[in-house]
Amino acid sequence: MSYQRGSLKKVHRKEGETWVLRFRVRAADGRWVEGTPLPVGLVLNLPNREDALREVDNQGLLVQINCDAPSAGPIRFDALAEFYLKTDMGKTQDARSRKTAFLS
Repeated sequence: MSYQRGSLKKVHRKEGETWVLRFRVRAADGRWVEGTPLPVGLVLNLPNREDALREVDNQGLLVQINCDAPSAGPIRFDALAEFYLKTDMGKTQDARSRKTAFLS
């Protein structure tokens, strides 16, 4: 899967106008479909797109949407480390073994 940044959209919710992060996931049949948008924060607290993008980074939502198996709970360290190994070091076994030897 390639790395994605998603897109921000304002939606009307019960709490007020809210920024949500939209992204795509691969369906069981291999097609790309829109995933469930993740709430970022209220537009009242994050008035412009740059503030909302900063909050996306603060909440670690980019790691969550780029994870192979997204979870509903907090991101575990091993999932974050695996994501780092895949994106920074590539999928080669040589690079992975060097990093995991360092982490051990």
